[in-house]
Amino acid sequence: MGNQQIKDKLWPKDFDDLQRYGRSGDGGYVLPSSSFRKSDGLISFGLNFDWSFERAFAKAHPGAPIHTYDPTVGGRRFLSAGFWALLGATYSRREWEKFLACCDYFKFFNAPVLHFRNWIGSGTGALGLAEAVAKMPSANNILLKVDIEGSEYEIFNEILNFSHRIEAIAMELHDIDQHEIEITEFAEKLKKRMLWHTFTGTTSLRFALMAKCRPRLRSFLFVVRLPL
Repeated sequence: MGNQQIKDKLWPKDFDDLQRYGRSGDGGYVLPSSSFRKSDGLISFGLNFDWSFERAFAKAHPGAPIHTYDPTVGGRRFLSAGFWALLGATYSRREWEKFLACCDYFKFFNAPVLHFRNWIGSGTGALGLAEAVAKMPSANNILLKVDIEGSEYEIFNEILNFSHRIEAIAMELHDIDQHEIEITEFAEKLKKRMLWHTFTGTTSLRFALMAKCRPRLRSFLFVVRLPL
């Protein structure tokens, strides 16, 4: 089953308020603006050198908690990268922009915007969604961003368990040819309360789902970016 077959199985529907948040291309996500506005906290799994999505959320929700998780980056790495980027900034605009990004890390990541250096998944020493949600007790309409290079499949069950606290999800799936059954089974479990939307981008095929408006059901968006 390939990308097109998965798309056909999920049976897309349309939304009329889609908007991109974050930079164009990788790092930004297209979501219905109604769900983005309704969210009262952001849990972001995967950061690297791009927090344009997180910044867009902070701008739209001043004072709302934003918790990011990525063990591959941190203060020391940004200090080192910033130092070498500054040395190269005299002859490279790209290095100058990298230097500014490194400086921005220390400016942006201050409470209520926090960066935790934890691995995400189900293995020994890894942090799960349950622990991340527990650190954000005041948020009941959480926007969840997931870009963790294959470990997303390890938290599928937790996502189902905490769907009552989640307003929207932006997720990138990796190695989909190796996880077709997991993807379709996960989608089927959400299907009873989901509507689907599909749209294409320059680097990926994307799917979005939103819950039907029913009593006692939370409005829920699910965005999946499938690398081609």
